Amino acid sequence: MSSEEKKKIKRRDFTPICVYCTPEEKESIKEMASQAGLPVSEYLRRLGLLYRPTSVMDYQKVDDLLKVAADMGRLGGLLKWWLSGEAPVLQTREGRQIRMNESTMRTLLARVDTTNRMLQQLSRQILDLKKNEKITGAQE
Repeated sequence: MSSEEKKKIKRRDFTPICVYCTPEEKESIKEMASQAGLPVSEYLRRLGLLYRPTSVMDYQKVDDLLKVAADMGRLGGLLKWWLSGEAPVLQTREGRQIRMNESTMRTLLARVDTTNRMLQQLSRQILDLKKNEKITGAQE
């Protein structure tokens, strides 16, 4: 759109957005807009277009990543314990006993592999979120 076309279009031709607030909040917004030398509408539009809230998804992915990393640490500890020859029997939370033999170790190593893939997938998702955040932030 050229600058001439932009001049012809008036803001009043567009659809307004209603924001519900208390009378005190409204006065506070008016005061801040005045201090910025802007009409309330322009002040709120600029705030709305420039503000980039942190995605809740980011925090969820990081939390998932930390849980998987903790699992990896526990699995690594079990493997080290078994290799040292000091762990002939493991006790589960339910009270069952598991003998550490080759079959158990193969199962454990398969779980380590699965967990490692989960770590990689979660890491990629977090990186993708950050890349998208940078791309959308740069364009606007």
